[in-house]
Amino acid sequence: MSAYSRLPPVAQGAIWMILCGFCATAMYVLVHTLASGYSPFQLMFMRNAVSAALLAPWTWRAGGAIYKNSQIFSHVARAGMAFLGMAGLFFGLAHLPVADATALSFTQPLFIVLLAGFFLGETVDRGRSGVALAGFAGILVIVRPGFADINLGVLMILGSALFYAGSNVTIALLVRKDPVSVVTAYGNMLQAPLTLVPALFFWRMPGWLDACAMIGIGVVGLGVQLSLSRAYQAADASAVVPFDFLRLPFAALVGFALFGETVDGWTWAGAAIVFASSYALVRLESRVSRSAARASRP
Repeated sequence: MSAYSRLPPVAQGAIWMILCGFCATAMYVLVHTLASGYSPFQLMFMRNAVSAALLAPWTWRAGGAIYKNSQIFSHVARAGMAFLGMAGLFFGLAHLPVADATALSFTQPLFIVLLAGFFLGETVDRGRSGVALAGFAGILVIVRPGFADINLGVLMILGSALFYAGSNVTIALLVRKDPVSVVTAYGNMLQAPLTLVPALFFWRMPGWLDACAMIGIGVVGLGVQLSLSRAYQAADASAVVPFDFLRLPFAALVGFALFGETVDGWTWAGAAIVFASSYALVRLESRVSRSAARASRP
């Protein structure tokens, strides 16, 4: 028995969530570094193409069964929303410091609550509504409309969070029939051609160092997907989500070390409000799920 397998589930989930934070920060930094010289579409294509290539051995072993899918239209819709979410993220990273983009990305769970009410038929009660409103108040603290410029990067990152939320809501529907591995494979396979077409119009041949960085975007991007899935498989979301907030100090430290970026107090305060609201939503959803499970027992 390995040392990892002897750890309690919460510790295992925390390890995977921290790894997810490292991978996400690495991807943000690589995109932020390359965005001044390459189109976001080219970076998006490389991210999906490399991830699809890494998943190719598993796809090959799965054989034709993976393509016989009754939810193909839902997979396409999910890929389209993920494409728009990635476009917003990559364009936003070209205009914002890494830590600011990370802080705004914590809004994704708030958008999920709103979209779940429409598409999953979930009840958005007063508790959920109140927590979501508090989270959006945290966004106002970060962007400070009227006191600071709300640039294109802010709007892009918020739009990215909205579309990624829609993608995740669709995933919640897809995994009712398909395993996570199939959903992940379809997402990367379908997004690669979506990003190739616009990438061809803006393609710039990279040097070997930039090419390695682009491959790195695909590697750590896939790492985000897989480590996040493993974190949620290991333990309850309410137990592992707090470790996701470590992404902000990671991003602030790396942004300062590599780009001389500083994070002001408003961003830290707003990010804390947004993250606390997101965490409260996760705890609320966990309690609702446990209550429903107890009610369904004979």
